Amino acid sequence: MLSIVSIGFFALASAKPISIARDLQIDKNVQVGGAVQASTLTVNGTLTGTSIDVSATLETGTIRSNTVYTDVLSAKSGDTILVEGNLEMVGSSSTPTPPISFLATSVVIDGIKQWSLFSSENFDDQNIGAWKTNDLHVDQQTLSTTTCSHPTDFFLGGACVLSSGTVVKTFRGLPAHKQIRIKATLNFIDQWQGEQVWCKLNGNYVWLDTIGHPALEKPASLTAAVARNTKETSAMSVCGNSDHADIALGTLVDVTKRDDKDSVTIEFGTTVGKGIDACSQSWGVDDVQIYIR
Repeated sequence: MLSIVSIGFFALASAKPISIARDLQIDKNVQVGGAVQASTLTVNGTLTGTSIDVSATLETGTIRSNTVYTDVLSAKSGDTILVEGNLEMVGSSSTPTPPISFLATSVVIDGIKQWSLFSSENFDDQNIGAWKTNDLHVDQQTLSTTTCSHPTDFFLGGACVLSSGTVVKTFRGLPAHKQIRIKATLNFIDQWQGEQVWCKLNGNYVWLDTIGHPALEKPASLTAAVARNTKETSAMSVCGNSDHADIALGTLVDVTKRDDKDSVTIEFGTTVGKGIDACSQSWGVDDVQIYIR
């Protein structure tokens, strides 16, 4: 075995594999012409090799290699992992735990910073959290979740719960960012005849839609004429009052805006008049997600 020690780095060259049966810590750079294999390897500098395989923990300032195999790849707070090529995560069906995961505070692909999920609420646990309403017929104690067709897919509001008014929540503690993206699914149940629905961010309108049309609203037991009267079809009712068709379930809200604040207030509302029976016209909110970058 030939060993060479220099001031700037520690280099190994050998015709045979070098095996070290214990932990190895080097306070300078390491350059290996072939493969590196270790259970635990700590380098307080730069590690360079053709193939690096570490079964437990690899700690180093910089890694330069065509291939790196490791169970955990992480960067210290504020540092960056740069992959110039493909990042492939491979697991085994015979060992279901721990699961394969990719955790990062920020991901950049081809120079474009990717969205980071800050919050996600699907209400399947039937917990409304800090969501509130100004509907005069619904107080904070009776604002609840319901299901629609699927018995375990709950959402905020719904038939006989929410009609006029709004639902609103303030999210705090957002990390530093320059853009914000809001996604949600809205369900509109029973008699919708051209009323408008909207979404606000921090008090500003960012999304607007119109639900239904007076000419299209017919009991589900009758034949419903669809737009342009091109054909006739049987109207479906899967929520609320079976005498009314549900024409807008699963309406997607997807909004992106410039933002750098550490809190955001999200509000959904409609133009449904006060006093409308929530058992004849209602709506609900599901899958509220906040992304930042």
